[in-house]
Amino acid sequence: RSRSSKGPKGRRKPGVKLGRGRGRGGKNRSGRGRGGRGRDVSKADARRAMQKWSESEKQIYVARFEHVGKDWARLAEEIPNKTVSQIKNFYQNYKTRFGLDKIAAKLAGRSQ
Repeated sequence: RSRSSKGPKGRRKPGVKLGRGRGRGGKNRSGRGRGGRGRDVSKADARRAMQKWSESEKQIYVARFEHVGKDWARLAEEIPNKTVSQIKNFYQNYKTRFGLDKIAAKLAGRSQ
């Protein structure tokens, strides 16, 4: 007979662990959600509608990236209507196509 976690009336049996952790079904929770962690933009910026990057915005990004590198906040100030998260995502998506990874490596070598 398999060992279930529920008794005959659907209540949890004492002493039966569920998954890993503290008997919460394998979820390691501290009572808080993950919603607010790791955000680096204000709520107004977070609610900004998604929009495609125009060619001029891409050109501005590459030109300014050559000067400021991975200073995401400064890049976001220079490109209107783009959040810090959108700036970071652009880097991740286009770093090889536009050679941004090589530019960043050159800037890192120059600063050392």
